[in-house]
Amino acid sequence: MQSQQEIEDVYMNDNDTVVFRCRPLPPETQISNSSRVQTSTFARNDEDISKKKDKFKVIISVVIAVFFVVTLALFGVQTNWVFGNSNQNIELKKEIESAMMTSEKNHLDIIQDLKNESRNATGILERNFIAAVNVLRDHLENEIANCKRDLLEYSNKANAYDERFNSTYFTNCRRVFAEDAKKRSESGGVFDIYLRRNKTEVFCDLETDAGGWTVFQRRMDGSENFYRGWDDYVHGFGNLTGEFWMGLETLHRMTASSPHEMRVDLEAWDNEKRYAKYSTFYVGNLESKYAIRIYGHSGTAADSISRENGRPFTTKDTADHRCATAYQGAWWYGDCHEANLNGIYYKTGPTSPYGIGVNWRNWKGYYYSMKRVEMKIRPLHL
Repeated sequence: MQSQQEIEDVYMNDNDTVVFRCRPLPPETQISNSSRVQTSTFARNDEDISKKKDKFKVIISVVIAVFFVVTLALFGVQTNWVFGNSNQNIELKKEIESAMMTSEKNHLDIIQDLKNESRNATGILERNFIAAVNVLRDHLENEIANCKRDLLEYSNKANAYDERFNSTYFTNCRRVFAEDAKKRSESGGVFDIYLRRNKTEVFCDLETDAGGWTVFQRRMDGSENFYRGWDDYVHGFGNLTGEFWMGLETLHRMTASSPHEMRVDLEAWDNEKRYAKYSTFYVGNLESKYAIRIYGHSGTAADSISRENGRPFTTKDTADHRCATAYQGAWWYGDCHEANLNGIYYKTGPTSPYGIGVNWRNWKGYYYSMKRVEMKIRPLHL
């Protein structure tokens, strides 16, 4: 068994080597090997733990020191950036302002470029639109010119056709010849004429006042009833060689085709004859209720119709039938009449009732019914 020793001193020599100086332990203080081993183990453990603690403390101190140094460094940099040299701050401010101005200028340049592009695009669109309009206008002008040319050509053809038609067919009684009459009479006869190329049968007076008259009403013997309704007067009735009414629609078509004059031939029961002539005579269309337009009186019978100028035609079954019913006729009644040539035919002549007979007020008055009446029209121009 080896003698047990204890460490008396520890020091470091000149070679930086740790030297332990030991001395033997008294016998009473020596412990068994097992106890010494255990005690030595515990001692070493305590020593290791102590060393580790010391080492950890050193590491912590170093970390804290490094953190502190880094913090101071960072703080110093930040302090120097914020509170450093004023010249540097001014330069930095100038750089920032310059960058901002450059950015603003770039934005303005971009905006101006966009405006220029938009203006250029608008100009291009406007020029294209104007060009398209001009092309369309030229096209339409050409089409219109073609249409005018075609219309003129068709008009010339139509006129040529009308001339050939008029030379072949009669369009009014001024163009007919006596030998072409379907039925002859002392004063003329019945002829076919063409109104708007529609054949119409009429009676032509070829003798009175140089002839060429189309008779549209005749009263001569009372054989025909003239106290009729609207439809009969629109379409006409009677016998062309006897008593008849030609029809308002035919009368309108004839007077609308060219200017016409009108003549009324009157004969009294003593065979005295007079006439009234009007230089302008026109009958309106259905919408106007065949209103009359009449001017320019002349002749041996005083005027008894002009006051009805502009009046519509009325019959016993029209809305305004007061006069037609009261005087038993059909006429261009105003308030109510001075002529009632479609009134009741009285063979007694001077003894007819007031205003009901075939009257011409400004020759024989309201109590005299005429023996014979003819109303006729003629174109003013051939």
